[in-house]
Amino acid sequence: GLGASTDKFTDGFGYGGYKCGPPIKPGRGEGVGDVPSLKFVGDIDPSDITQGGVGDCWLLSGISSLAEFDGAIARLFRKTEGIERLPQDMPNSYTVSLFDLATWQEVDVVVDERLARKPDGTGLLGCEPSQDGELWACYLEKAVAAHCGGWDKIDGGQCTHA
Repeated sequence: GLGASTDKFTDGFGYGGYKCGPPIKPGRGEGVGDVPSLKFVGDIDPSDITQGGVGDCWLLSGISSLAEFDGAIARLFRKTEGIERLPQDMPNSYTVSLFDLATWQEVDVVVDERLARKPDGTGLLGCEPSQDGELWACYLEKAVAAHCGGWDKIDGGQCTHA
C-alpha cells in the first residue's frame, strides 16, 4: 500500500552464490521504468512479461498463462491498498496472495518497490517492466522468489509447480 518502506527480502537476496547489486526503484531515474506511462497495471496481457536473468521461464510461462484470464492477476494483488494509484512518489509496497503448496493455504507476501539488480550491478535480475510501463509482473515474480526463499530457489523448475 501507500507509505510502506522496505520489505524483509530485498536486501538479503542473492543469486548464483553472489549478493545482488543495489536494488533499483522503477521510475526513479535509475534506468528502469523511467517512462511517463509507468504504472502498476494497465491492460494485463501475457505479452507484458519479459524474462530477466533468472532461469524461471517455467514460472513466467505460468504467469503468462494466468494473464489470459480476466481478473486472475488482479486477484493476486487484491489486498494491495490503492493499487490503481500505484506507483506513487513515495515508497510503495505490494501485497501478493499466493498459494503455499506445503500448507495448501493462501499466504500474503508483502514486497516493496525495489527490484533486484544483477550481482554484477548491470540491470534487473528479474523480469523487466512491460513495453507500456506495467510493473505487475516484476512484483509478482519478486513475491514468488521471496515466498520460495530467494532467486536461486526459482531458478529452474516445472510449469506444474507454477
